[in-house]
Amino acid sequence: MVWYTELRNRKLFSAAESDWTSRRLLELRAQLASPPPRGVPRRTKDASLIIGTWNIRDFDNNKFRHGPRRRESLHYIAEVLS
Repeated sequence: MVWYTELRNRKLFSAAESDWTSRRLLELRAQLASPPPRGVPRRTKDASLIIGTWNIRDFDNNKFRHGPRRRESLHYIAEVLS
């Protein structure tokens, strides 16, 4: 499980941003835990192969000019990976 102590840091997140992100993280966690088709299928030794990728080299790169990755987004990615 991921710890989100950074959300309490008012230099990084305002109270409103922290509340917004916390609510979205709880929704994401519930959705990931729910059964398919909404959630992620349970892994079984014989029937499942779940593949996920991220380009770690360009993880926070702005070479495509979409702007820098938001701190909020990093929390969502951490939740999915955990």
